[in-house]
Amino acid sequence: MELIGLTPDITDVRVVRHEVLHLIFEDGLEGEVDLTGHLWGPVFERVRTPAGFAEVYVDEETGTITWPGDVDLAPDTLYVRVKSGKWPTGPYWPDGA
Repeated sequence: MELIGLTPDITDVRVVRHEVLHLIFEDGLEGEVDLTGHLWGPVFERVRTPAGFAEVYVDEETGTITWPGDVDLAPDTLYVRVKSGKWPTGPYWPDGA
């Protein structure tokens, strides 16, 4: 996978439907990310509910999407997904699906 260098911050997020977000990055890249099946573990328990998922916002300090309770996702992973249409492979996304 091609390295992207410093990941542009996320500047806007909109809920398209439960578990699907529309993201805009500071370099102008934008697109949808379907998080279905990618919100594992107890930290995402509330986020997996429709009401909890809808609480998403952009944390301007970290440049990524966040939910109450300091629950967030890595902006570099989201950027690669929007740019390439694939999840990066590695220890957290072993199948790249």
